[in-house]
Amino acid sequence: MPEAYPLALRAYRLLTATIGPLAPAVISYRLTQGKEHRTRCGERYGHSAIPRPPGPLVWIHCASVGELLTVVPLIECIHDKGFSVLCTSGTVTSAKVAELRLPKGVAHQFITLDAPAIRDSFP
Repeated sequence: MPEAYPLALRAYRLLTATIGPLAPAVISYRLTQGKEHRTRCGERYGHSAIPRPPGPLVWIHCASVGELLTVVPLIECIHDKGFSVLCTSGTVTSAKVAELRLPKGVAHQFITLDAPAIRDSFP
């Protein structure tokens, strides 16, 4: 890791690398709490059932429902201009809203966990 990175970023990267191996336990616990989608947990590890479309891809991340609802008009505009769009979010509720509100052809996935081994496998 370059020394030029700010101390806070170096500490964050070290922390995520250290706790990354705990990800399966965290996901399992979140499943018991209803905070993960049972059949889509692979997305948290960078694995998607949706193939990447050819050509340019616009990736928009929304943390939760509020952000997703706010960017739907933007996503519609980008999609209408012929771009492929990937929308990621972090909550089960936002995934349900995405299913109902995103235009047909716009892909939704859960955001990957931010651990180096997982993050680096995300296409």
